[in-house]
Amino acid sequence: MKRYRAGILGATGMVGQRLVTLLAGHPWFEVTALAASAQSAGQPYRQAVAGRWQMPDPIPPAVGDINVMDAMDLQAVAQEADLVFCAVSLDKASQALQSGDTAVVRKEVSDSLAAIRATQKTIDRIIEKMPPANVCCPLSGKPIDIASVPPERTRMHKGVKVGFGKKAEMEQWDRLTDAQKEEKIQKVVPDNTTSYLYMYTR
Repeated sequence: MKRYRAGILGATGMVGQRLVTLLAGHPWFEVTALAASAQSAGQPYRQAVAGRWQMPDPIPPAVGDINVMDAMDLQAVAQEADLVFCAVSLDKASQALQSGDTAVVRKEVSDSLAAIRATQKTIDRIIEKMPPANVCCPLSGKPIDIASVPPERTRMHKGVKVGFGKKAEMEQWDRLTDAQKEEKIQKVVPDNTTSYLYMYTR
């Protein structure tokens, strides 16, 4: 399977760090671009997060030496990645549009929001082509052939694409609570793909 080049905006924050740990070493993605504020730009990632790494696992070796890019330079980031995950709050960015900053800053934020939304559409198209993340039916526990599961027998749950062997199982799934769904996902999805496309910007 093709590995997609992945970029992360806001890579030095807590949400960005979580995305780094989820994507580094993932079979579907290769982290090739990390972007943050201008203060962190130009530094190796391990240096940019020194003293503020908050994940329980250490910084993945594959990303530690990647130089952090300026998150406002979206064109440069886009050249290094097939898709970009955003760990920057859209609410904060939207507030900046109304804050009375200079027209240049407002345009940069507006362009950033447009680029993020375009990226999400690209991610949606990629998800459509990807097989479900589960190797067994979350309800019956029986193995399923994920390569042959049609789109109409899949559901998305917090970024996880879940496939079902029968339509009736999918309908039963729809009646479960979020907590019940998460409990069942834990049993049938490999650990490194459980949150493989959790979009914090939704």
